[in-house]
Amino acid sequence: MRPPDGLWASVQEWMGFAARDLQAAEILLATPGQESNACFLAQQAAEKALKAYLVALGEGSVPRTHDLWTLAGLVHGRGGVAPPDACLAGLDQFAVTPRYPGAEAATHDTAEAAVGSARAVVEHVLAQLPAQDEEQAGDGAD
Repeated sequence: MRPPDGLWASVQEWMGFAARDLQAAEILLATPGQESNACFLAQQAAEKALKAYLVALGEGSVPRTHDLWTLAGLVHGRGGVAPPDACLAGLDQFAVTPRYPGAEAATHDTAEAAVGSARAVVEHVLAQLPAQDEEQAGDGAD
């Protein structure tokens, strides 16, 4: 799948954000007391990867939502292959709650599962996108 003309840079930007959030989540996962922050960043990585996929599918205006199920539905509605439900399950709860006082702290096991799910979503989206060298070859062929 080749993103519509002019959108590849935006896809790459969204995926860069997703990759950085996932990397930060992995680092925080290894830091005692940072499990809730790891969960938040895991959710953010999955969200940004899905938004990159939407751009690649031609979505001109990415919705301002944290709801991964909504984003996956939009991906499917545009003809894309949404990540498996198991990858999305449980991540939505970390979009907002961990950032506020009074939230129950995530356990290490919960954070590990969240980071694993986010990694699966990011890898799923990457598998749907053309490799950069394919995209550059496509640019010259037009």
